[in-house]
Amino acid sequence: ATNEHAWPFLDEGLASFAEVDALDVGWPNSGAIAARGWGVAASTVLRRVGLGGGQDDIIAKPAPDFHSGHTYGRLVYGRAALVLSTLDRVYDGKVMQAIGRYARRYRFAHPGPEHLLAAIRDVAGEPAAEALRTCLFDRGWIDLAINDVSGEADACTAVVSRRGNVVLPVDVLWLHADGTRTMTVWDGRQAQASLRQAVASPVVHVVLDPDHKVLLDEDFSNNAIRLGKRPRAWRTRALTSYVTALGLQAVMP
Repeated sequence: ATNEHAWPFLDEGLASFAEVDALDVGWPNSGAIAARGWGVAASTVLRRVGLGGGQDDIIAKPAPDFHSGHTYGRLVYGRAALVLSTLDRVYDGKVMQAIGRYARRYRFAHPGPEHLLAAIRDVAGEPAAEALRTCLFDRGWIDLAINDVSGEADACTAVVSRRGNVVLPVDVLWLHADGTRTMTVWDGRQAQASLRQAVASPVVHVVLDPDHKVLLDEDFSNNAIRLGKRPRAWRTRALTSYVTALGLQAVMP
């Protein structure tokens, strides 16, 4: 059994992760809310809770060290489960397998964070364990974005970025004019990278993390971009911010 007083996330965080996983499997689009054909997935609610205040403090510390019950709840229940859900999606279910091994191995002991990290390392690999360590002990966060894209007759280049200190591999979807799709993987190790994809048909859309595996991503709105005459998303946001700033200067003393 875990020492909930010393490491509460090993109890509540893992339990919340398992609960959300079960709801998503049983009711993929309505595990949290279901009403007359309309629903909200449990992972959607988890993301809302886990992202709020996620960088305020670290997850892995004793219960008395949290400054408020609000912070405790968001980090121990929400953020910890969100981190585990993200890693499980990115690493194809291996995190859940690792937690099963961890639970069986230490069911009559008093494991700590290093025991969980060792199980993750054994099953999912060192990169997964390192990402988990960063999230638990170093206020880990990540924001994926497509900054620019350019197309040629036989290739397309997308400039992508990873803000934050959590390193994860990311799927990249290239949508072509003829309706075909190409899926590649960016290792996410660099803060910014230029991804070049040879094509037979011109690319019209590029999407980072199209299946939303990285639930920990701070902002999904900057994960896609379209080639062509329409304004790029990042330029639209930049113009909006500029106009807003001008408006505030006009009305503020």
